[in-house]
Amino acid sequence: AIAIARPAPAAGPGSAAMVGLRTATSAPVIANGVLITGMAGGEFTTRGFLNGWDPETGKHLWRRYTVPAPGEPGSETWPKDSEAYKYGGAPTWRSGAYDPELDLVYWGTGNAEPWNPALRAGLDSLYASSVIAIRPKTGEIVWHYQYTPNDVYDVDGTDEPVLADIMFEGKPRKVLFQVNKNGFMYTIDRTNGKLLAAHPFTKVNWASSIDLKTGRPVLTDLHDRLVNKGEEVTIYPQRGVNASPVAFNPNTGHIYASSWEIGRASCRERV
Repeated sequence: AIAIARPAPAAGPGSAAMVGLRTATSAPVIANGVLITGMAGGEFTTRGFLNGWDPETGKHLWRRYTVPAPGEPGSETWPKDSEAYKYGGAPTWRSGAYDPELDLVYWGTGNAEPWNPALRAGLDSLYASSVIAIRPKTGEIVWHYQYTPNDVYDVDGTDEPVLADIMFEGKPRKVLFQVNKNGFMYTIDRTNGKLLAAHPFTKVNWASSIDLKTGRPVLTDLHDRLVNKGEEVTIYPQRGVNASPVAFNPNTGHIYASSWEIGRASCRERV
């Protein structure tokens, strides 16, 4: 379903030679008779998307961009009167998961492009670093949850969601688990996107917690020092996890993950 071949001179991400390039690194998901594929290349200054295909004929059925165009829901989180959305990243380079009972596909997205928030007006940049729930027949976004608004740390949200039915606070809940690169593990009601719980699983210093009412991280002073004061800071974690699948044991209720506890020295280039 995907064939990409456009030779280009050797160049780094974001260079003119790399703008608009796309690759594919994830396995497809088949849901309700539709084969769904993702793409990679957020650092190539492209616009992320999911594609829906007829698995029998290969006919292209729909494309769902993960960065909204002007006037679409979420576009208010991108600079106005700008074409930034066309190059906004939010790639879908890992695989998703499907709940046939709810007829929803869940897919994580990568970081916004460019990393420097000044070029994105310091806005949230939906639907980057998020999980989106879509209808497989149409690609319609039913709900979303953004793990890291205005992701300036390159922690994205692409690691595969794990679906489970559990007892939560004494009630049965259909949930989605995600062990995020930002160092927090999330439990989300997969019927509506409501955040139920979020806890750090490794050393985290860029946020003190996740506010369960707003769903947003409670930032520490590192954000201000990095973004506004231009200081070099060491952010934990560099990667909470790094493209390593996790496992859930419904018998024990435990989630197993391979985590990192490594910092990253970061500074922001002045624009």
